[in-house]
Amino acid sequence: MSLRAPTLLLTLLCLSSAISAAEFKDKDGKTLPPIPELVKLSGNADHGKQVYSTICFICHQINGAGIDFGPNLSEVGSRLTKDLLYQSVLEPSAVIAPGFDTVTLKLEDSMAMGIVASENDQEVVLKAMGGAKTTYKKADIVSRTKGTNSMMPVGQQAAMTTQDLVDLIEYLSSLKKK
Repeated sequence: MSLRAPTLLLTLLCLSSAISAAEFKDKDGKTLPPIPELVKLSGNADHGKQVYSTICFICHQINGAGIDFGPNLSEVGSRLTKDLLYQSVLEPSAVIAPGFDTVTLKLEDSMAMGIVASENDQEVVLKAMGGAKTTYKKADIVSRTKGTNSMMPVGQQAAMTTQDLVDLIEYLSSLKKK
């Protein structure tokens, strides 16, 4: 085994302990249990749907309802396990869904940031939070940088009680491919 493999393994172990040791607070200021403990809790999917309709619909769609900005959650329960759903809410930049990378465009006299909605030889269309799309001519772009952070703000759990979060994940995990 090369020296690289143990180093990579050690790095991954350190990262996973840092993630599992991270403290997240809920709406009441209580520290959330670690993700493995959250996964074991029972949730109410009906209440979770209400939580989605209050918080998540601003950027995500489910079956056509909500705003088309972040990943579509219509069948998210078929794609992600509960622990990955928790991670997506608590640490949105840990894994960014393909096609949802943040892009910053430097223009002659301004900057623009969003997600690439479409692109051709002449133009780039960026989608901003709220779903608004703006077209930029490639000739006007001085530089283009791919970001490493998700457009989803960190701290969404702070708008929910622990049970709200558990209910939300129960609802999202119930959304399966038909």
